[in-house]
Amino acid sequence: MTDDKTFTFSYPFQGGRWCFTLQARDADEAEARFRALAWGRLDGELVARIPVPDPVGPLRRLWQWAVR
Repeated sequence: MTDDKTFTFSYPFQGGRWCFTLQARDADEAEARFRALAWGRLDGELVARIPVPDPVGPLRRLWQWAVR
């Protein structure tokens, strides 16, 4: 997903307007992903996010420094 773009969508709900984003390669894929939401289901509630550092990052920097 490194080359994906972020697309925004909006929808009306209870007198307000709500929005969300989807990652996709292009607008056509974003529309297809949006249409697929009709088949979606609620899996649960997100209660926490745990950031995980890139374990390769320090090793990559060390390698880049060593080969200079």
